[in-house]
Amino acid sequence: MLPKFFDRVVVILLLCPFWSTAVWAITYHAIVSLKDGKKVEGKLVQMTPEAIGLDPDGPVSYRAIPADEILTVYIAELNQTFTFPLASEDIPAVFAQQKKLTTPGTIPRPAGFPGFGFTFGQAVSLTEEAIAGFADTEFQSGGLVGGSFFYSFVGGFVLELNVSRFKMALTESGENFGDLQLTSALVLFKYQTMPDRPAGFAYHGELGGGLCFTGFKKSGIISRFESLGARFDIETDNPFVFEMGGGIDYFFSKTSCLTLDGRMLLGNVGTRWQVSGPAATLPLQDVDKLFASNLQILFGVRLGLPSQ
Repeated sequence: MLPKFFDRVVVILLLCPFWSTAVWAITYHAIVSLKDGKKVEGKLVQMTPEAIGLDPDGPVSYRAIPADEILTVYIAELNQTFTFPLASEDIPAVFAQQKKLTTPGTIPRPAGFPGFGFTFGQAVSLTEEAIAGFADTEFQSGGLVGGSFFYSFVGGFVLELNVSRFKMALTESGENFGDLQLTSALVLFKYQTMPDRPAGFAYHGELGGGLCFTGFKKSGIISRFESLGARFDIETDNPFVFEMGGGIDYFFSKTSCLTLDGRMLLGNVGTRWQVSGPAATLPLQDVDKLFASNLQILFGVRLGLPSQ
């Protein structure tokens, strides 16, 4: 798989032994008529019986169009129309050596595309203990749902506002104390690629941070104690958290894709526990921090909205 720039370099190197540099001074402009009735215009950089490569007019810098979607290709400089399917011997000589360069690749996501997304998945604790100093405590994995709004900038860079809500059950030796509930509001800086053809696989990476709004919902053994007259008052802080991750995408259109993500959300939650009984109210002095860092495995969809 070759990046776009090196793809062009290899084409030139392959063709240099056969044609003079004067040939490459020519820019071949093509009008491609597709079977669905649409037309695409741009600089023709590749032509094989399997596909053509085009620098189309508009925000996408490279596009490979499979032969089975093409009706005709008109090349203005040759004043010639080529009807697909096309045999190898019918390919113009200047493009005849490019057959090996049809492997799908990726390019940076073009600028100017806003959009929104939805995700769901699981959050799994990354720590050995849930409460600092209590080795037998742990957080169980919990479900996650989220949504996002994003905007694409030049060079594949994307700014995303992401909100996710999930919970993790606090347990000790099999006893459930309740759920730590978390809502993260994050600003993410991403690098996003897209396929160099109408559909295909791509990838992305991201870094960011923000606030995590938390609460604790009592259940299990705490609820049983409270049914006997005790009272537990549990407070949790809203910490700053750091996020990093990446994933793979399958684009089913120029702006929209299905996603599979892996993310790490890193941060601790300060907490205060107070227990009230018939005779006194006492704080639990040693319970002051919850280790809430987690790994998130997410599936989702991102739907882009064309800017024009």
